[in-house]
Formats: sequence, C-alpha cells, structure tokens
Amino acid sequence: MFQRGDKNDIWGLNFIKYGINSGKVQGKGHSTYRTDIWKNEYNLCNASFSKNTEKEIVSNDNIRIFSRIEWETNNVNVIMNIEYWYLEKDELVGYIPYSKLPVKIQNKSCENRKRIWKYLEDKYISEYEFRIPSKKKNSLHMCINEINETQNQSMKQVIDSIKIILKKLEEYENYIASNIIIGEDGLLTFNYD
Repeated sequence: MFQRGDKNDIWGLNFIKYGINSGKVQGKGHSTYRTDIWKNEYNLCNASFSKNTEKEIVSNDNIRIFSRIEWETNNVNVIMNIEYWYLEKDELVGYIPYSKLPVKIQNKSCENRKRIWKYLEDKYISEYEFRIPSKKKNSLHMCINEINETQNQSMKQVIDSIKIILKKLEEYENYIASNIIIGEDGLLTFNYD
C-alpha cells in the first residue's frame, strides 16, 4: 500500500511543498523497502558557472537532502540522507554514486559530510536517540534513528513514532539546506565551522 502511494496521506504533508517516493533500494547482496520524504526546497542545484569551475563539474553538483524510512521485518530505520543527483530539465532524476562523481565533487562531498557530522554532533543528536553511522568517504546516511521490535506495535504506533523522528530531522535538514552556499571553489558548500 505504501509502495503504490495509497497511504501517502498518513504523513499529513502538503505535496506541493514536499516530495515522497517509495520503492526498493537494491544494494550489494541486499534489498530494502524504503520511503523517501523531502522538501522540494531541499533540492539544491548549482547553476553557477564561475571561472574557477568547469561546466561539466557544476552540472553534477546537485544535492538532495531527504529523510528515508527503511522498513524491515522487526524494525524501522529513519535516516537523514545527503546525495548527489543527476539533473535533467530542472528535475533531479537519479542518484549519482560516489564513484561516478568528478574528483572535485568527491572531495567537496567528503568536506561537506564532515561539516554536517560536526553540526549534528554539536546539536547533541544522541539525546534524541540518533546515531551517526560509520564516517566513510562515500557515506550517504548522515544520522539514523532505529525503532526496534515493531512487530509488538500497531501500525499507528509505528507511524506516530516515525512522525516524531521526521519532525526532528526536518529541523536539521532546514538548517543544512539554508546554510549551503556556493563556495570559493564554485561548488555547493555547507557553511559551518
């Protein structure tokens, strides 16, 4: 029902302001059912063609900030993701794997992630039961909150718990999105020290 979009109204979102998409994530040796929710204003596309940055680099410098709900058998993970996406006709159309990013954006991606993790750590995310995953250079997950033993809860209880977590993540996402600027190198840069 979620995958068909039949239950999107349970989130209480204005779908002019928000985007939602459900489906599977096919990874190496695993498949996860997921629901992604984002504010449309979080789709950050670099339209700056400065003398310091080649056009083909900038055309891949497009960031999507979103919350991901990963539905598993006995638990649900609610995650904040930062990903680079392909842009076609002013729409973000698909994730760009780290290995496919130009080297300049790979380096900037690592820098941005370090700054985002510092911001999250400064916000004492642990008091909200979030945790930061391993800080690999190609990480997508910025922080995660796990709802365990969902088999002992009603669907309403699980959804209500997810909504509380999404509200807190939206606060973080608002701050991050509003503090991404065009840096001195011409690339999207999270402005946080």
